[in-house]
Amino acid sequence: MTLEQIQDLALRLFTIMVDCEAVKEPVLRQRCLRTCHAHGLHETSALLITETLASYLFSGCQQRTPLDTPLAKAQAILWLTMGGMDEVGPSTAVVAIPPPPYAIAAVIAWVLTACEDMQAWSS
Repeated sequence: MTLEQIQDLALRLFTIMVDCEAVKEPVLRQRCLRTCHAHGLHETSALLITETLASYLFSGCQQRTPLDTPLAKAQAILWLTMGGMDEVGPSTAVVAIPPPPYAIAAVIAWVLTACEDMQAWSS
């Protein structure tokens, strides 16, 4: 993906998150997955981005997985890009405010790189 495509996807995902604030988590997940697929992302990348955003919006940004998993790393990227000072996040409280598009773009860029590396290692 080009930088412009990453920025466009980030803005679309941000818009979905704003529109989905009053709906249930499965609706957000479905819309994010569809949008990622429409932008040509592979299933693994789309799922990781969707899970990172949904877990932030509906569960807070607290790490619930060991820092050696791709999900934990993506969550840490999101939190740190937003100015967080550690990997843990603000609290277990539900955040309910979408992260800014630049933070979503950072997650997308990291996921694309990480998924490429995972595919290369498995070959």
